[in-house]
Amino acid sequence: MKTVRFFTLCLTLATAAHARIIYVDDDANAPGDGRSWQTAYKYLQDALADASDGDEVHVAQGIYTPDRGATVTTGDRKAAFRWNRAVIVRGGYAGLGEPDPNERDISRYQTILSGDLSANDVDVNDPCDLLTHPSRAENSYHVVGPCGTETELDGFVITGGNSNGIGSMPGVGTYGAGVYVGPETVRNCTVTRNSAWWAGGVWGVRNLMNCTIMGNVASDSGGGGHWWGREYVYHVTDCTFSGNSGKVGGGGM
Repeated sequence: MKTVRFFTLCLTLATAAHARIIYVDDDANAPGDGRSWQTAYKYLQDALADASDGDEVHVAQGIYTPDRGATVTTGDRKAAFRWNRAVIVRGGYAGLGEPDPNERDISRYQTILSGDLSANDVDVNDPCDLLTHPSRAENSYHVVGPCGTETELDGFVITGGNSNGIGSMPGVGTYGAGVYVGPETVRNCTVTRNSAWWAGGVWGVRNLMNCTIMGNVASDSGGGGHWWGREYVYHVTDCTFSGNSGKVGGGGM
C-alpha cells in the first residue's frame, strides 16, 4: 500500500511540473517557440499543436484565423481552432509592445478568432443576409471546434463563421458556425455575426458562462445557439442572447 501511495504522489507532482504557459501574439515573428512573449508563436494553431494536458495558452490582442499555422492550409474553409487535450486557452492579454504584456483585460485587449479568411467581410444591416452575402463565401465553416472534454476557451470574440452547407443532421459545414461541439467550457466570450444552416452562434457547448451571443443567424433554427440530446447535461449561466435570428424558429436558442 505504501508503494502505491508513493507512486500516485510522484505522478501528480510530475503532471503539475509539466504544465506550461504557451504564448501567442500576432505581432510576433514566425515561427517562435511559445516559451515567452518575446518568442511567442505568431499563429494560435501552432500553440494548440504544441500544448499538452494541463497547459494554458495565453493569446494577445489581435485577429487570428484558423487557416494560419504549420498544421493547416491557408484558405481551407474546413480549418477550425480545435484541440482534444485538457488545455485552457485564454485571450485578452496586452502582449508585445505594451508596458506589461501579461496585463489581461478582455475589453481593452480584444482577442478575435475570425472565420473571415480573406479579411473581406462586408457589414450587413440585417443578420439574415450573413449566410448568403458573397463576401463571406470563403469563410470558415466553423471558427472553433470540435474539441474534447476538459477543454476551455476564455475571453475571446468569435466571429465570421459561415456554415452554409446544406444538410438535415449535425455535421461539418452545416451546424455551429461560431463554436461547434466544444470546447467543454466557453466563458467570457462574445459570439457574434456567425451564420449557419442550423445553430449560427454555438452548437452543443456543455458549459456556456458569462457570454454574449448576438447578431448570429440560422437559415433554419437556433440563430444564437442550439443544444441537442437528452443524454447530455448543459449549463447556460449569466449569458445574454440578443439580436439573433432563426428563419424557421428559435431565433435566440
